[in-house]
This record gives sequence, C-alpha cells and structure tokens, in this order.
Amino acid sequence: MALLSPPTDNLYKFIAIAGVVLLVGPWFVYFPESRELSARSFQARRRIASNQKQVEMTKAQADDLGRQIRELNRIELQTLPPGSPDSDKRRELKTRNETLGQRLATSEVNAAETGVDSVEITDLRTEIERLLLGSIAFSIAGVLLSLLGFYLWFIRVQRFEDAALVARAKAGSSPGLL
Repeated sequence: MALLSPPTDNLYKFIAIAGVVLLVGPWFVYFPESRELSARSFQARRRIASNQKQVEMTKAQADDLGRQIRELNRIELQTLPPGSPDSDKRRELKTRNETLGQRLATSEVNAAETGVDSVEITDLRTEIERLLLGSIAFSIAGVLLSLLGFYLWFIRVQRFEDAALVARAKAGSSPGLL
C-alpha cells in the first residue's frame, strides 16, 4: 500500500481536496516572503533616516562654514591691500572652501542614496502587495473549487449512496449498518 495515494475513486473528492490545498497553500508562501520583504524595507528605511540625518548635519556645517568664509573674506578684504601676496588667512580661506565643497558633495551623495532607498522601499511594497493579491486570488479559487467539488460529490455521488444505504437498511440486508 502506498503512503500517499490520490483519491482516484472519485474525481469530485479530488477537486474538493485540491481546492482546500489552493485555499491554504499560498499563505505558506506569502507569510515568509512578506516577512523577508518587510525586513528589507525596514533596513532601507533605517538607511534613509541615517542618510537624512547626515545630509542635515552636512548642510548645517556647510551653512556654518559659509558664514565663516564670508566673514573671513570680509575681514581679509578690509585688512589686506589689493594685490598683496597670499597670506595665511587667504590659504586658510582656500582650504575651508575646499572642505565646504567636499562636504557638499558628500551631502549630495547621501541625498542620492536616500532616493535610491526610497525607490527600493516602493519596489518592496509593490512586491508585497503583489504577493498578497496572488495569495488572495489563489485562496478564492481554492474556496470556489472546494465548494464545487463537494457540491458535485454530494449531488452526483453521495445522494445515491445514501439512498442505496437507506434502501438496504429497510430491506434488512445489512443489519449491522444501523
């Protein structure tokens, strides 16, 4: 005897059981996949928050450096006669300008990474929704298939078997059945 034998004795029972499998099966796929996609979405949100903080800090530092540079420019222009050679202050000003440019470039990179992470979150959300809709569709198909299988089994097979059983019981041919 085989361990698993399909119900070949009756096609309607097989249809009903297949419907039950379709009803339950998709959820065994949806829940683990949904959990993984949600975890990836959470990580992307954390990266976005981190990048946004870095962008804000860099912009604040850039604003501060910009104010300092403007102040140094003002002081430099007031204290140095036009056409004088580079002073230490002028070199410091040049270095600060370069630092400001680097920080602003870093800020732009972080802002771009935030945009990429936002797209990733949108894609993950779309994939979760697609999985959910697919699971619901297969479950609805499973319910309909089960109902059809059980209905056909009852209408085309079980009613007649019940009627034959009642007739045998009344005739007394199987006294052990009642």
